[in-house]
Amino acid sequence: MERRRLLRFLGTAGLAAGAGCISGGGGGGQDTTETTTETPTTAETTTTRTTTATTETTAGPVDRSIADARENLRSVAERLSPSPTPTESQQSMDSFTVDDLKGRIAAAEGSLDEAADGGPDEDQRGRIERLRAIADFLGGYVDFLVVVRDATRAFKNATFQVESGVYDDATSLLESAKSNLETAREQLDAIDAKATEVGSFYDPGEDVFDGELRDLMNESAEWDTRFDVFASLVDGELGLVTALQSYSTGVSDYSSEEYGAAAEAFSTAENAASDAVEHYQQATSSSLVMNFGIDPGARACRAENVAEAATNYHQAAVAAGEGRSGDAGEARSAAEAAFEREC
Repeated sequence: MERRRLLRFLGTAGLAAGAGCISGGGGGGQDTTETTTETPTTAETTTTRTTTATTETTAGPVDRSIADARENLRSVAERLSPSPTPTESQQSMDSFTVDDLKGRIAAAEGSLDEAADGGPDEDQRGRIERLRAIADFLGGYVDFLVVVRDATRAFKNATFQVESGVYDDATSLLESAKSNLETAREQLDAIDAKATEVGSFYDPGEDVFDGELRDLMNESAEWDTRFDVFASLVDGELGLVTALQSYSTGVSDYSSEEYGAAAEAFSTAENAASDAVEHYQQATSSSLVMNFGIDPGARACRAENVAEAATNYHQAAVAAGEGRSGDAGEARSAAEAAFEREC
């Protein structure tokens, strides 16, 4: 995958490459070491006098601004690395955390503006440009995690509504989670573009990335798998909601002796529950362990029970419609037992 190749490549470069070492230019200066040797005549004793001035590097205003920007960006990368999973992002990306991270990025951008206005030399301009690319990458990553947080919140609230039997609200929340998931996928593509820009500044002569940024960029390669798991869970939950809604409708129709309508509702419930089982099993089989507050295996079991109950109730509705009350009663009892079975 191109993203993994790129992120492995970027793992060999560094945030220090974005900042560079603090050196001369922009007001900085360095004293030199002076050695003076006097050679006497043959009649004199040979003496050597050495005068040494202390070497000292003084950072000018441009270098100081670059250093300030680098420190702010380093602190953001440190807070984001390793990047949180979807569930962790809900807990860690609260509003005050987001404000702090964006504030640090904005401060870094302000320092880079000051450095750019301070008459930087060619080397300093290169470091400023590299740090701007890193700031863009980190800013996009924060925005990305906010969307992931919102998707996770919607999903977890939806599962609560499912258990509470509030199916319309659950469906609305799941659709919101799915929409946010699609937005996050698009944002991840934009993050790739930013990573490519950072990678274009790679200089093998400079130091490697700081560990925080390297870990963050390597960790982001796992989001593809995370999204696949998340999508499977959302689709599974949507299928389960549809199955439960249709099952409830079928039970009501059956009680009203509207057996044709009941049979149709139970058929819909059976198909939706079977689809849900497949989606949950896809999430369960993932090599990446996720935690969305639910157990996909237990959820798949629940959907299987609903599918079995719907199948039996469908048979009961058909039998009742044909006047076979005995068969209808047996099938209905089997349906109710399957629906109430615990996983």
